[in-house]
Amino acid sequence: MSEEQGAYLSRQQRRGPAGRHAGDAPRIPAPRDHVAPPSGPNGRPSRSADPGAGAPQPFIPGERAGHVNPAPAGAAQSSGAAQSSGAAQPAATPPGPGQHGAQPPGPPQRPPVTNQATAPVHREIETSGALRASRTLWLLSFVAGLIAVGFSWLNREEGQQRLVETVTDLAPGRDPATLEALATLVFWGSLGAVAVVVVLEALLLRTMMRRRSWPRVAAFFVLVVHAAVMVLAEAYLAAPGGAGAAVRWPLVAQLGLAVGAWIVSLSPAASRWFRT
Repeated sequence: MSEEQGAYLSRQQRRGPAGRHAGDAPRIPAPRDHVAPPSGPNGRPSRSADPGAGAPQPFIPGERAGHVNPAPAGAAQSSGAAQSSGAAQPAATPPGPGQHGAQPPGPPQRPPVTNQATAPVHREIETSGALRASRTLWLLSFVAGLIAVGFSWLNREEGQQRLVETVTDLAPGRDPATLEALATLVFWGSLGAVAVVVVLEALLLRTMMRRRSWPRVAAFFVLVVHAAVMVLAEAYLAAPGGAGAAVRWPLVAQLGLAVGAWIVSLSPAASRWFRT
């Protein structure tokens, strides 16, 4: 409120109600040099006309519409000094790792040299009864073959002489030394063939007991070769009649036991053991 408005209001108050007509409202002359700022929707002065409208204005108790209490000069100076001193001072830095008694972090802990986890334990699967029976028959077959080879080696002189006579009957015009060398080759070749069959079947049995099912298929072809070897070995190694029974019957038993072992390995119980 300007000084002229204040003086006019004070004069009207001194006059009292007698100095005014009834129903007349007090007229307040508008100041000549004062322009009222535009008001907003709530009756307060709009901040768009204020040069410092961008900055928020604090609320001061006792402030009226259109009137702003002047701030003391000392407060403005102290505020400006505080702002200037705040701008000049650098921002406070957080304390370092060595300040306020804090210790720097040490090196990371070394991992253990040994692993505490235990190794996995593989569950042992019990061999089925069919596979144990098949293994037993294979082993008996090997024993029978080795018996036949042993008796043939013990009677090697008689066996070679018998082979020389047989070869001479087949080719009477050949050199006796050639015929003797041929008889020796046939004799030792027959022994070697029986031993090779035993080794092949033993390797197949070893692989089969490690839960490999393919040796059962391979054993079929080995048995075909085994039958051919048995026929040739019985003809060249066993003597005719009862004299060659010690070689003949072990050879026959070897083939029979091998065939039986192969058939047992094809049983459903053995097949389930291979699949587990």
